Amino acid sequence: MELRKLEHLYAALKSCEFLIVTCGNVLDYFMPQLSAEYEVGPAVAPKFLAISSNEDIILRSHLTGKLKEAGAVFRVGRYVEVGQAVDSLYAAIRAINPSAVLLLTLSPVPIDSAIGLRQKLSAVEIDCISKSMLRVALQELMEKHASDAKLFYFPSFEIVRWVGACMNGAIFGGEDAASRHVSQTILNGVYDYFIHKFVKTMPEKKG
Repeated sequence: MELRKLEHLYAALKSCEFLIVTCGNVLDYFMPQLSAEYEVGPAVAPKFLAISSNEDIILRSHLTGKLKEAGAVFRVGRYVEVGQAVDSLYAAIRAINPSAVLLLTLSPVPIDSAIGLRQKLSAVEIDCISKSMLRVALQELMEKHASDAKLFYFPSFEIVRWVGACMNGAIFGGEDAASRHVSQTILNGVYDYFIHKFVKTMPEKKG
């Protein structure tokens, strides 16, 4: 079943004309023994094969426990690992589809928990570290591949976290009080700017 999902994903990536990739955070399960064996950077555990989308906390705890039994370590990625992951992501996408418009963006949604991390930091601190590393890594990727005329960055993170903070009203949870749901007013601003930049007139990248 999971292999079929990967096959469908590959087919979708290969055929699409406009692809949006949203990076979330750098918390993950790492397999240190595989990293040492293959020397290809951090080996992230294939948790999509083991962690159910079911929100049942008991089931998810059981499945993540199996990952840990297999040697996976739950931690914050190091900056060099984040850069490697972003580079690998770009290379993989372009190997599958070299001609699609590729739009990179950083999710404004914060992490909801730092439970299980060895680092003695709060979720707020971990979220700041995570988003900062990803944003810099994405900027370095954009600079490295400046000649890719179909590669763009969209500032959804900056609109929500930076512009949103200067506006009246709740940035998150305006409709349902959920701390991970961006308020509709803020989302409308994101949508409007996206339409302005990428729907009404598709930009031509210079340089």
